[in-house]
Amino acid sequence: MSSTFTKKHHVAHHFENADQEFKTCKVGMWAFIVQEVLFFSALFVAYAVFRGFYPDMFEHASSLLNWKLGFINTIVLIFSSYTMVKAVKNGSDKIIMGRSLIKGNIEENLNQVAESIKT
Repeated sequence: MSSTFTKKHHVAHHFENADQEFKTCKVGMWAFIVQEVLFFSALFVAYAVFRGFYPDMFEHASSLLNWKLGFINTIVLIFSSYTMVKAVKNGSDKIIMGRSLIKGNIEENLNQVAESIKT
């Protein structure tokens, strides 16, 4: 049988009330999102500009890429994100530690696979 514990929220000392704290956090999150959009937009524009100026260099560089390693890296990143979301949702330190250990073992295995692909 599980019991639910509720914890009373204490407003931080620099806020007058919980509503002010919530609104401030909301503005902060929007500021962060806007900053991220601007940053990544600049990266994509820079990529497009350089790709337009130097198409031969990008064509040569793409021939050196290994799609298998890229695929493995993508799977690791997606799995890592998934486990962290589940851990935060469950809110348990034990789950975070367990998922991190699993992730660590998977990364070791993927490193071995990557080494075998290179040879």
